[in-house]
Amino acid sequence: MTPAAALAPRTRALLEAAILAPSSHNTQPWFFRVDGEGIALYADRTRALPVNDTEDRELTISCGCALFNLRVAAAAAGLQAEVKLLPDRADADLLARVRLAPGEGDAQLAALQPFLARRRTCRQRFDPRPVPGEVLDAIVAAGAQEGATLRPLTVEGQRQQLALLVAEGDRAQWADPRWRRELAAW
Repeated sequence: MTPAAALAPRTRALLEAAILAPSSHNTQPWFFRVDGEGIALYADRTRALPVNDTEDRELTISCGCALFNLRVAAAAAGLQAEVKLLPDRADADLLARVRLAPGEGDAQLAALQPFLARRRTCRQRFDPRPVPGEVLDAIVAAGAQEGATLRPLTVEGQRQQLALLVAEGDRAQWADPRWRRELAAW
């Protein structure tokens, strides 16, 4: 592992962009190792939330966000990023290995680079106006490009049903003293 002080400026900049990623409860449950093979992304289990996230789903999603930011920063730097997910069955914490190569970076990813540092959590009410169909279509397409399936709630009553389920889940969590302690710790 290369000490942080010895990292090349470009590698340091890529990692600085990667760690701006959103994470569940702002736990930032990742760490990176730079070696001759590139950059490895690991899950940091010391930052796991075992009560809130019993199967490490949110931890893994958070690490995926850091990986995405790394890919965006690499593309903006004019680098191609070859990503291998879960490259070592013997090491469950090694989530990805990224090899960087000179070449034309992904222009669509590179275009997102200015927004990495602007990401913020919004705790205000959302605008009640419906999201325009073309915006929903663009979001669905962007998710599909990354291998995700997004299904906007467009049928009357779906949002209300989801709100009721979220409220039920909130009540169950707040009733659990272990969950409250874990939340307070973060």
